[in-house]
Amino acid sequence: MAKVLLIDPPWYALQNISYDKVSYGLASCAGVLRNSRHDCIIYNGEFGLVEEQPFKQDIITNFDRYLSNLEDTSLIWKKTSQNIKNIINDFKPIVVGITMPTAKYAMAVKIAKYIKNEFPHITIVAGGPHPTILPRETLQEPSFDVAVKKEGEFTFLELVNAIERKETLEAIPGIAFKQDGAVCENPNREYIQDLDSLPFPAWDCTYQSAKHAPDSFGTLFTSRGCPYQCIYCASNKIWSRKTRFMSVERVVAELKYTAQHFSASNFRFADDTFTLDKKRVTEMCEQIKRAGLNIRWMCDMRADSCNYEILKIMKSAGCFRVNIGVESGNPQMLRYIKKNITIDQARRAFATVKKAKIESLAYFMIGFPNETLSQIHDTIKLIHRLKSDYTCMCIVTPYPGTQLYSDALEGGIIPSVRDWSLFFHHSPKMGLTKTVDYNTLLTFIRQLQEEFDRDQRRRYRKNVFKRRIKLLFFNPGIFIARVFRRIKALF
Repeated sequence: MAKVLLIDPPWYALQNISYDKVSYGLASCAGVLRNSRHDCIIYNGEFGLVEEQPFKQDIITNFDRYLSNLEDTSLIWKKTSQNIKNIINDFKPIVVGITMPTAKYAMAVKIAKYIKNEFPHITIVAGGPHPTILPRETLQEPSFDVAVKKEGEFTFLELVNAIERKETLEAIPGIAFKQDGAVCENPNREYIQDLDSLPFPAWDCTYQSAKHAPDSFGTLFTSRGCPYQCIYCASNKIWSRKTRFMSVERVVAELKYTAQHFSASNFRFADDTFTLDKKRVTEMCEQIKRAGLNIRWMCDMRADSCNYEILKIMKSAGCFRVNIGVESGNPQMLRYIKKNITIDQARRAFATVKKAKIESLAYFMIGFPNETLSQIHDTIKLIHRLKSDYTCMCIVTPYPGTQLYSDALEGGIIPSVRDWSLFFHHSPKMGLTKTVDYNTLLTFIRQLQEEFDRDQRRRYRKNVFKRRIKLLFFNPGIFIARVFRRIKALF
C-alpha cells in the first residue's frame, strides 16, 4: 500500500475570492487508488484561506494583490506551505500529485519546489490540462519528476504501483518522465470507454472533509469529450472530440451517493455541453424524480440546443440555472472563433430560459485578435439585450492547446517565452486585440464592472425582499421579532 497526497493549488484565494469546491478529478483519482488499497489525502488548497463572502464577478482581478499573494511573505503562502508540511510530516506520502490547469501553474510550481526542497525523497507528479498539452515543458521545472497526460485515473494508478515497487516507467502509457537528465515521453493511453467502470469520487479523502460545506462535493461529470471546435478551448486535446457518456443509472447512483453520504444538495454538472443528447437528459431527469432526490442543479448548454420542452423537463428535476456561452455579440467574431451559433439563436435561447422560469448565466469574452471597438460595442449591446440573470465576462486568454494559442504564437501576439502566471481569463495582462488601445479596453472593462456591481446589488436587495415577504407570510412571529430587534438596536 502506497500513501499518496493529491494537491489542488489555491488560485481563487490569490484574488481574494472564497472558494471551497473539491476537485472532481482528484477525487476520482483517489477513488481508483483506494480501490487498489492505496491510501490517499486530497488537499483542497482553496479551503480556509479567504473568509466566505458574497460572490463578486470581477472582470479583471487586482493584479498587484494577486502577484503579492504569490510571494513567500504572503499570508496565503505561509498558510499553504505550513498545511502541506503538516500533512506530509503526519501522513508520510511517497508520491505527491498536483493538478495543473494553466491558471494554477505558478502556484503549482511554487508548491512543487517547496516539497522537493523539504522532502527530496518524494516523487512529484504534475497532472491536468497544462502538463497534458505541454508535458516536456512542464518537466523542465526541476521539481517535477513525472507528467500525467489526458485522463489520469488509471495512468496515475499504474504510476503509483510502479513507484511503490521501484519499477521502471518506460512501459506506462500516458506519462512523460525524467531519466538520466533527459525527458522521455511515452505514447498516450487509450481513453476510458466505460465511464461506469470508475468508482465514485472519494470525497471523504479530502483533508478536513468534515469542515467543508456539504456542497463542496456537489460536482459531477456525466460525460467526457466535446464535438465542437471553438478556437479558445482545449477540451478536445484532453478528452477528444468524441463524447463518451456515463449511463443514466450510474449518474443517478452517484448523485444519491453524494447526497446521502455528504449531504450535498446543490450540484453542478460540469460536462462541456450537458444537453448533447436530449433523450438521455430526459431519462436522467425522470430517474432523478423517481429516486426522490431533493436536489438543485445547474449545467452548461449551448444556445442552439436550447428549447422550452427540455428546459421544463430539467426544471421539474431540480435544474435552477443554465450557463450558456455566447462569447461575442458580433457575427464576424462568432464565425472567427468557430462558435457556430448566431445572435438570433442566442436571443431566443435566453428568452426561452426566462419563459421556463430558470435562472440564466451568459458567458462573454472581449479582446480577440483583430477585434475592433465597434465589435466590442456589439458585445456590450447584446449583454444588455439578453438580460440574463448573471453575466460572466472574461478577457480573451490563449490557453495552450487551443487554436487561439497557436495563432497568437505564430502571429507574434504572444512571446515564445511565456510567463504562465499572467495566463488566466481575469488577468489585465491578457487581451490580444491590437486594433483597440489597451487603455480604451480597460475603460470598457471598468464601465462593465460598474454595471455588473449595480446589477448584483439590485439582485441582492430583490432576494432579501423576497425572503422577508416569505417570512412575513409563513413565519410572522419570527418576522416581527426581527423587526423589533432592528428597532431596539437603533436606540
